[in-house]
Amino acid sequence: PMLAGPVEFDGAPELPIAPYTLGQMIANGYLLGSSASITSNLADGPEIIANLRAEGSPIGAIYTNPRQSIQRVCINSKTIVKVREMGLAVKSGEKFIPDPYKRASVSARVALLRGLMDGDGSITPERNRVVYHSTSAILAQDVAELVEQLGGISTVREYVRHDGKPTDYQVRMRMPGGLSPFSIARKASRYRPGR
Repeated sequence: PMLAGPVEFDGAPELPIAPYTLGQMIANGYLLGSSASITSNLADGPEIIANLRAEGSPIGAIYTNPRQSIQRVCINSKTIVKVREMGLAVKSGEKFIPDPYKRASVSARVALLRGLMDGDGSITPERNRVVYHSTSAILAQDVAELVEQLGGISTVREYVRHDGKPTDYQVRMRMPGGLSPFSIARKASRYRPGR
């Protein structure tokens, strides 16, 4: 059963990086260089940049590649120091949600989930199936925990690929009414709240 409402924690911790921004960095960020960058679908780029700016995140250069239909947003080099301090300067298969973000305010956890889902989440055109995809087993469990803390329900499924690509960990979720896991229009417009 779904919870009656999101879990509330006492004394929400201070977050070193804005939550939507961190969600985007975990989902589609390159975190091993001298600065952090976020790669997104070119069509979603303007909305993602608007969300990053709304949080006050320090955006640097923006590169677009129309041929591949992608956009890369560089984040201020000071941010990578915070990434390293949280132990997040890792490869995709080792990413996770840092503990302070799991105990943050409800609004911060919703923003974090939307950053993750706008990046690596999907929703089927029919049947309203919402899934988060990751090559990190730890991150998949963290996302499932985040969903359940917000009053939703989730299951994690391991999808072993036979094309040489890494295993895909899929977090299927159903959120309580009134809480969309997406903020970008392309995905949010398909979403129908669960009963």
